[in-house]
This record gives sequence, C-alpha cells and structure tokens, in this order.
Amino acid sequence: MWDITLAFVGVAIVIGWSLWWWNELWYVVPLKGRCSKLGAKLPPGHMGLPFLGEKLVFFWYFNILRHPDDFINFKRRKYGDNVGIYRSHLYKSPIIIACSQTIIKRVAQSSEEFILEWPTREVLGPHSISSLHGDHHKRIKRFIFNALNSPESVRRIALLVQRHIAAALQSWAQKGRVKIFYEMKKVSFVYLGKYIASFEAGPELDTLEQLISGLSKGHRAHPRKIPGTAYDHALQCRKRVIAIFMAELEKRRSGGNNKNDIMDQLMQMKDGQGDHLSDEEVVDNIITMIYFSAHSMAHIAAWSLYFLYKFPHTLQKLRDENMKMSMEKHGEYITGEDVSKLNYTNKVVKETLRLSGISSFFFRTATDDINLEGYMIPKGWKVLLFVRYIQTDSENYEDPLSFNPDRWDVHLKKRCPQVPSTLPQCMQCLAKKIPQRCKRVRVRCFPQIASHAIKAYLEGVTLVQMLGLQYAWLLTPRSTQYANLIENLPTWTKFKCCQLENPQHHKSSPESRYIPWWNIVLQLLSPQYT
Repeated sequence: MWDITLAFVGVAIVIGWSLWWWNELWYVVPLKGRCSKLGAKLPPGHMGLPFLGEKLVFFWYFNILRHPDDFINFKRRKYGDNVGIYRSHLYKSPIIIACSQTIIKRVAQSSEEFILEWPTREVLGPHSISSLHGDHHKRIKRFIFNALNSPESVRRIALLVQRHIAAALQSWAQKGRVKIFYEMKKVSFVYLGKYIASFEAGPELDTLEQLISGLSKGHRAHPRKIPGTAYDHALQCRKRVIAIFMAELEKRRSGGNNKNDIMDQLMQMKDGQGDHLSDEEVVDNIITMIYFSAHSMAHIAAWSLYFLYKFPHTLQKLRDENMKMSMEKHGEYITGEDVSKLNYTNKVVKETLRLSGISSFFFRTATDDINLEGYMIPKGWKVLLFVRYIQTDSENYEDPLSFNPDRWDVHLKKRCPQVPSTLPQCMQCLAKKIPQRCKRVRVRCFPQIASHAIKAYLEGVTLVQMLGLQYAWLLTPRSTQYANLIENLPTWTKFKCCQLENPQHHKSSPESRYIPWWNIVLQLLSPQYT
C-alpha cells in the first residue's frame, strides 16, 4: 500500500515539476546561445504553465483582486525593485513586461525595432490604425488626422459634445439614479454616430452600441477562438458591425449625396499618389474611432464623478472657476480656445486621466534580437508596455495614489511621458488654426496627439464644467474603494443627480467626505439635495 502511495506521490511531483518548467525549457533554454552572442541576458521572470502561461496570475490581480499594480509589485518583490522588465507568457505568446519609464520610452519611440501589434488585432481589423506599422500606418494616420484634427472638425465635435452632455445631465437629474458608465457610453454613441457617420438616434444606433460593446470585451481578452469566449463573441460582433458600415458605404455611393461627416471625408480624401482608401480601410478605422472614443469618455465620466464627490474642496474650486467663465460667456458653450483657459478644470481632468489609466497597457513586437538595458528582447516576442504603472509609481509622483490636481503646478520628480499634459495646448492650437510647435510640450500638435485622446479630453472638460456649474450628486453604497484602481472600476457606480437652483451659492458640504458607504442611500433622501 505504501509503495503505491509513494509511486503516486512521485508521479505527481514529476508531473508538477514538468508543468512548472515546461515553458522555461521550451522558450528560454534555446535562447542561451543568442543571448551570449548579443552580450545580454533574458529579463528575470517565469514563463508559467504550458498553454496558459501566467494567465491565471494575471487574471487574479486584474479581475479578482482588482489591484493591477500589484501584479508588477509582485514581480518587483520577487526579482528586484530596479529591474523594470520581466519575462512572462501571456496572450498565447512569450512576452516581455516593461514597467520602467526609461524602457517604455525607448520601446515606444523605436517604431522600426518594436512594431505596434496587438494580440487581438483581428477584433478591430487588419486595416485599423492600431494594427498597422511602417509606411502603411503612416498613410492611414495622415488620412485620419486630416479628417479629425482640422479646426472645423474640432469646433463641430465641441458643439455636439456640449449639446448632448447638457441634455444627458438634465435627463439624469430627472431619473434620479443612473449607472454613469453605461449612460455616458450611450451619450457618446449618439453624438459619435452623428459626427462620424450621420447616424441618428434609433434602433440602428442602439444595435451598433451593443455590437461595439461586445467587440470591446474581446479586445483585451485572450485570443482563443473557442465558442462562448469573449474573443469569439467579439469576432461575431465585428462581422455584423462591418455589414452595417458596408451597407452605409454602398448607400452613399449609389445616392451621391454628401453628408460632410468623417465617413465622407475618409471616402473622398486622396494620398500623395492620388489613391483613395479602400472600403475595408475606411470601415476598420471608423470602428476603431468609435470604440476608443466612446469608452474613453465613459471612463473619464465615471472617474470624474467619483473623485469630485470624494473631494468636495476640489469640486468647489472647479465650480468657482467655471462660474467665472460662464459669466464671461453669458452662458454660451465653450470653444477649444476656452478649454486652455480653464486652468484648474484642466488640472482636474489631467489628474483624473493619470489615476484612471484609460489604457493600462499596450503592445509592441520585437523585429529582431535587441539588447535593451543589458537584457535581450528575442525576435518575435511581444512587449507589454505597462504604462499605468508609471502614473502610480512613487518614483515619479509624490503620494501617487492621492487625487491632487494641484500637483500639476509643480515640477514632477521625474519627467514622465504623459499625453494628458499636452492636450490643453494642442486644443488651443487647433482652435487657432496653428499647427505649430507648442512651446511647453516641444512636439508638433497634429501628428503626435491621438485624435481620440483630444476628443476624450474635450469631453472630460465639458462634463466636469457642466457638472460643476449646475449639479450635485451622491454615490450609492456600491461605489467601490478608492484604492482599487483599475480602468473598469466605476462601471458599477450609480449616483443620484439633481440640478441646483442657485449654483453660484451652493457650497459642497465638508461632511460629505465622511459619509459612511452604507449611509449614502439614506443621504439621497436628504432635502439638501432635492
């Protein structure tokens, strides 16, 4: 009997050892010779289990604990604080995880050595700007920026955004309690549908919203074409979205009427050789624009409401600044030039973007064996740039997990590669028709700033400006702990919204920050907010 038990134990140990070291033997050992030739070594880490890699660990920190930064902290504790680069196996591929500011900057700026390539590129399409690299990427980027970043286009989207957000806030105040993430996503789809393809609110746009939502769930999922998985469902949704836009393209060609929207501009533009975009290129990039813009705005809205409620002194300062602007403009909508004048509002939005991490990470693929800071990045391996970790690292920011818009008044401990800090200046340049160098950011406005980021920033400023002027709100008990910073955190957040009769004299209650989570629902019935 003991012999059989010992035999089973021995077999279990051998199987466990084999599973634990299989990926290391399969991927790492064959690279020893190439490392010696390059004079570098592989980054520290572990490749995980066969087929799964470190997927279960990744899932544990991101989806169960909802502390994504602890995934990096775990590796730092195990392999050293000053490494900043680790090997792993995720998304069906051997992968290098970069969380050091220096390494992320080097990889992001080396477009020839590290090409842009998402593991789930089929979801947004092979012609999407997020799936391309080299000359093809540059060609598509020129088309998109010419269509989206003209002063007329920015003025048009600014007007659409403000009209729809104003109407949405009034509607939410009447409903009383809403789920902000989903409601804001609906609002975004309405004006994006109008702006990009002249779609009016109705059943077709509602269907498109549902399909894009299904597509989004598979964009960051592990790419396994197994029926019932998020990735497989996303591919099915993509087929239906393509059918909708292809039908619209055919209708426009047969009808001959010009709707002067983004779809028309992409259809009519020509490159330097006189060539138009193909139908597939137009459709893939329209899907990309809608996907990124709608989700960016929904995340900014949810986090803005959360932070402004938790920090009433910030809300009061924002309200004071926007009241002054409103009186100067006599209640008219703000313009792109006005955005740059709202100094404190800009700081609130930048701090929200820093903490919310709209895009936690993105991918590159090494085109050759590359020596990076003494570590070898093998050819064909993916590099996951964990950019959100930079924004919450104490080496870059003092007290990084605190919401402090005033931190933008002082020089940062280290100069971090941040998109948010450039956006107010670029909005001003676009409004003034000045595609020139911004003195503060030292980059050309048009080619360097992602168009959806500019729209998301404008939308964020618009939302917090209107909220600060006219509304008060409360979060429900299901709003989560502030420390759990993950990009989909506030999707559950519900809030009670009411319009202020005299916003100029409304003062945020200092006690509101001390309301226990379990008492917030009762506070909704307080006459102070009705």
